[in-house]
Amino acid sequence: MCVVILEEQSEPIGGPGCVVEIDESKFGKRKFNRGKGVDGVWVFGGIERDSHPPRCFFVTVNDRSADTLIPIIKRWILPGTTIYSDCWRSYSTLVSEGYVHATVNHSVEFKSESGTHTNNIESRWNAVKRSLPRFGTRKDFYNSYFAEYCICRKFLDGASDKFLQFLTFVGTVYKPPEPEPQPEPPAPVPAEPADELVFGTSLSNSGS
Repeated sequence: MCVVILEEQSEPIGGPGCVVEIDESKFGKRKFNRGKGVDGVWVFGGIERDSHPPRCFFVTVNDRSADTLIPIIKRWILPGTTIYSDCWRSYSTLVSEGYVHATVNHSVEFKSESGTHTNNIESRWNAVKRSLPRFGTRKDFYNSYFAEYCICRKFLDGASDKFLQFLTFVGTVYKPPEPEPQPEPPAPVPAEPADELVFGTSLSNSGS
């Protein structure tokens, strides 16, 4: 349900003069509860700077190739946006796609000399991961987890009545069925006139 609500209530972020930070992160559990290997899913996301409530998106992806990430960027980020990212090779064509692109090399620094950094999206990963259920998470439910997070941050956090606001969104998804038209009752059949009964009296004169 949250995925449907978010699809209906969301729009692309960014635009000329806006900065959007993008990044990828692995969600899941560490193998054997130790080491750096994580058994889970890759998630690609972006957040628009200085947006309140935060304008962001998160999408599970099968891989981090340009063929996968570029269509998502074009779906969720408006042309002309200034995009900040790390130096992942899949982002190398963003300028030709109509974006202003600046990078930071995380193997060298967290913030470039020009001021480029992705600290906002990276800190957002921590918040999103903390919002996940502690137990029983499933890979095929991750998009619904992210949709729930985005709805809470975008629509519910600032609402005076969070429950009523959520019910309003539910009503846009689960609409009561229209009543089926009832067939018109058949026209009454006029009653046939009853046979007229004639009562007669026979008088007979009896002789005395």
